[in-house]
Amino acid sequence: MEYKDDQKAVTRRELKQDLAATEASLKQDLAIVEAKFEDRFKKMDETIAHLPTKDEFFTAQEKLMTELKAIRQEQSMFVKGQDRHEKRIIRLEEHAGIGLVASF
Repeated sequence: MEYKDDQKAVTRRELKQDLAATEASLKQDLAIVEAKFEDRFKKMDETIAHLPTKDEFFTAQEKLMTELKAIRQEQSMFVKGQDRHEKRIIRLEEHAGIGLVASF
């Protein structure tokens, strides 16, 4: 409700009507905001539903770390074996009098 500058007094009834209209408008706005939040939360729940649980995540991580550890151990053993072979080849070349054929 609009009031003119020249009005000095506002009745209690007019204030109650104005307050009731404002309250109704705020309730409508609140309902709209709540509906938007519910929609966002529903979409977020749908997205999160595809993620693994905490236990599933840590189980998968533990499996990966175990495989990584095994790969590192295999690599270390391979490098040690390669060093032994390389030393043996060098000794054989020196013994046979062949020089280095290729260097990697």
